[in-house]
Order: sequence, then structure tokens, then C-alpha cells
Amino acid sequence: MNFFRCPSVLIQLPVIALVGLLTGLLIFPFNEAGLLQTLNIFIIPTFLGASLLPLLGGYQEEINFRQSSLMAVVSLGAVTLLTALYLYSSVNHKVLLITVYAVPVSFRYLIIRSTFLSHVIKALPYAMLQSVVALPFIHHYYGITVFDLVLFFLVALLGLTSVTALIAVVNIPFLRDFGISTMDMMRISFQVLKGKEVGEEQLEEVFKRTSIKGDVGYTVFSFRCDKGPKAIFIVPSLHPGPVKGIAGSRLTEIMAEQLEDDFGITFTFHGPSTHVQNPIKEEDCTLLSADIRERMGDMKYTPMSTHFITSYHNMIGGAQILGDGILFTASFSPQPTEDIDAPIGEIITMNAYRNGFHKLGFVDAHNCVQKGAMEIYYPSRRYKSILENSSELMNDIKGLPKDELHMGIGVRKGFKKSQGISGEGIKVAVLESNGVKNALILIDGNNMVAGLREAIQEEISDLVHVSEVMTTDSHEVNTLTLDYNPVGLNMDHDEIIDAVREVTEAALQNMEPVEVGVSVGELKNFSLMGPIGSNRLNAVAETIYRMAPMIIGMSFVIQALATTLIILLM
Repeated sequence: MNFFRCPSVLIQLPVIALVGLLTGLLIFPFNEAGLLQTLNIFIIPTFLGASLLPLLGGYQEEINFRQSSLMAVVSLGAVTLLTALYLYSSVNHKVLLITVYAVPVSFRYLIIRSTFLSHVIKALPYAMLQSVVALPFIHHYYGITVFDLVLFFLVALLGLTSVTALIAVVNIPFLRDFGISTMDMMRISFQVLKGKEVGEEQLEEVFKRTSIKGDVGYTVFSFRCDKGPKAIFIVPSLHPGPVKGIAGSRLTEIMAEQLEDDFGITFTFHGPSTHVQNPIKEEDCTLLSADIRERMGDMKYTPMSTHFITSYHNMIGGAQILGDGILFTASFSPQPTEDIDAPIGEIITMNAYRNGFHKLGFVDAHNCVQKGAMEIYYPSRRYKSILENSSELMNDIKGLPKDELHMGIGVRKGFKKSQGISGEGIKVAVLESNGVKNALILIDGNNMVAGLREAIQEEISDLVHVSEVMTTDSHEVNTLTLDYNPVGLNMDHDEIIDAVREVTEAALQNMEPVEVGVSVGELKNFSLMGPIGSNRLNAVAETIYRMAPMIIGMSFVIQALATTLIILLM
């Protein structure tokens, strides 16, 4: 019931009246008496069921009138369908009505248990409400006997039994692998979709059970001018996922909240990492900012740097010596790719050591994607392209002259996460050395649609000599049901391009000499989601997308067949 925002009551109430009227026309005459009977047997019970359910209370998760109305509309739709199926059988109207009203009990039971109240027994009266409310109206016209009540509860029991059995079957692997029932997982997932902190905390606990401990490396470039701190570049091997409100998804925003006031505009780039490197809890992200803060006092600053250079061998590599460190960027655009695996980052770091660079910031540009794009793992051909390009760049950059570094910063925030851009918005750092201006454009989103990177570069080509467009891989733009929302998918490209140009122009307006210091650190014994936890995330989405419809569909088929058999035997 929380996959989307339920339609307004003003829409649902006329739908209830219309569906109820159509159902009545199937079995009652089209006259005043027939319309009154339709009103009493189909429309009023549905209105009552929708109205009373939110008033009962006692839920683990509050139900509102929009949700109860939608559940009532779907239940009435099932009544309509079954009425049409059984209309031409030999069964009389009273048995027909009792039967078709008993069937939707199982549907409501599943929804209530998975979303609002997971207790097996306590959920029963809530699920029965709409159907039971209809019985007095049926009794008014036809007179209900004890036999009829037995039939009603027998049909309802068939549905409840089939749903319960299917839930139990699905629960076996879920309880074994995750230590939590399917219904509890669905309820937690729905709470997360609604932005409930309790759901987010419970889901983090689920991930914690299979978490691993690891050492997380990071590189920091700190820039300062005569007036004080100018900017800070953070390149962590920590993945900003898995979904909005959970674990590390707010990593970029947390880094800015914790560091920006003291160290300047904060750029949190996407280092080599996959969902395996997701933090377990959001609060763990502050361990990174705290460790960075401790290292800032030991920075050794210098104004000398090279300009930015690029290399093209089956990918686009970029490099720039900044102080006594080197920044390396990797992009495969226009070929769609996903995350670069963390071990590749370790290999490139060791390669940098061999080339005399002991402080490497390896940025996965993460700037071209389409559905089905794959991560980059060792020993794939793409890994070899990264190794070859990084080696060439490191060799070439050694011979470049160094010059005093100038920097300008531009920032624009205020975008909607549904547009694919999270809270840190668009940030541009323009760096100039040896007379060459390069723009590092960082968009706080999760990858980018194909072609947008190149369109942005073309737009600002008259402002800077070279540029790279990158995303932070922030998963704040993703939910359990919206796992694909790259920059440019849900926002007009011209609006993004114009915004980047505006921010780049702003950066050029505050160009000034800067010094840069570089530090490399490592978070020891850090709790990460790990490979099992990342698979568990897929299982959560699988629960939402497939298990619920499967259980509803199979229980409906089983109940309909069993009910048909009962009717035929009467």
C-alpha cells in the first residue's frame, strides 16, 4: 500500500460508487429497488470498511483513510470480478454474495500483516471488517442462516489458510538467511519508503547481522588561500549507499555538515567501491569526518602543482599533481558502466607507489550509465584499461613543469532528489596551473545518463581548457522501489547544462592563489555491509516487487478454485 502515494479520497470515493454500481447491475434489476439494493449491499459496506479501519487503532504502523480506501476499492474490485465469474452458475444470490465477500479477506489480511500489523491473530479482525460489515445488509434482503455463516467463514478460512501457508513457505529461506520473517521485512521496507526512522534503523540492524569489518582508505586534498580554508576534496573508498535514508546514503551531506565550516567547500568524490563497502549505519559516516579532522593539523601545504592532463585508451583517464599528491580520474563514457570495485583502487594505488606517488586520490567519475550496466572488476579488460591509462598518465605527468595553483569554487544547491540530484547539488572547482584551466564538476547524484557528460563539456568549453564531469554516487536519490534514477533521467538536460555553466562562471569569478596539502588515511576495523549484506539488499527489493504479488495472486487462485468447488457441490 506504500509503493506509491495513494490517490486522494476525492478520487477514490466516486470510484467506489461507480464500481459498486457496476457490480449491482450484474445481478440486480436496473430500477429504484435494484439501485437501493446496490447501494446497501455494495457501496455502503465499502464506505464503512474504508472509514472504520483507520479508527480502530492498535496498529504498529498507522493506517490513513487514503490507504484504507484503496484497500476497500481493491476488495470491491475482487467482489465485482467474482460476481461476474459466478453470475451464470446455479447458485442463488444469497450464497453468491456471501461467497464473494469472503474471498477478499485474505487479500486484506496480507496487506495489513505486511504493512500495518504483523501479528498473526491480531490482524484477523481488521482483515474481516469490510466483509463482516456487509453481512447485515445481505441479511436484510435474504436472511442469513447459521449455514450461511459457516459458508462465509469456511471460504474466508480457505483464503487465510492459503495465504498463511504461502507465507510460511516463503519464510523458510528468509528466516534461515536473514533471521527475519517476510512479513516483518515487508513492513520494515514500507516504513523505509515512508521515511520512518524506526524502519531505517530496523533495516540497518538487518544488514548488521552479516556485516564485515574492514579497513577503509581515503585521500584528502585541502586547499587554503590568504583568507583561510578554500575547499577540501575527499576521495574515500566508501560507498554512499544503499538507498535513501539508510546507512551511507547521506555520506556527501554528512561530510559537508561536519567539515565545511572549518575547511571550506567540501567535495566528496566517488572512490572505487561497490555496495560491499556501504557503511552499516548512517552515524558511522561521522567516523570518517572525525578521522579527517584529526589529520588536518598535520597537512604540509605548497602552492605548486601541474595542470590537468588526459589519456585515451579504451577509456578517459585524467591526472593532476596537487602538492605532493596526485588526483586520478577514470571515466568510460560514452560506454555505460557501474561502480569500479575497491580492489582495483588498491592495485592502482600500488601502481602509483611504484611510480613515486605515495598520495593518490583515485576518483571513479561514475558519469555514464544505462539499465543493465555492469560493475568493473579485476581482471576484466576494463580494469586493464584503467591500469594502462594510469601508468601512462603517471609517467607523462612526472615531466610536466609545476606552477603556482589558482582555484575558484562555485556551488548551487536546492535541487529535488526525485530529479536525481541530492542535497549537495552541483559543485565546480576550477583549477589553473601553467596557464591551463580545468574544471572538476561534481554532481551529487547516482551516475548520469549517456551523453550528458559530453553535452556539459561542450557547453563550458569556451570557459575552461579541459573538464571532467563526475557524480558522487549518492544513493539518497534512490529508494527501494526507485533504484534507477541517474542524473538527467528525470530532469531536463538543458536545465542541468545551464546550471553547470552558471556554477562554472561563478567559480571563475573567485579565482585566487591557493596552497594545497594532501593526506592519506585509513579507517581501521570499519563496519561494512559486505557481500552478503549487498545481496540482502537485492532480497529486500525482491520481497517488495515479487513476493507480495506472488502471494496475493497464488492465494487468490487457490481460494477461487476451492470456492468454485464448494459452489459446485452445493
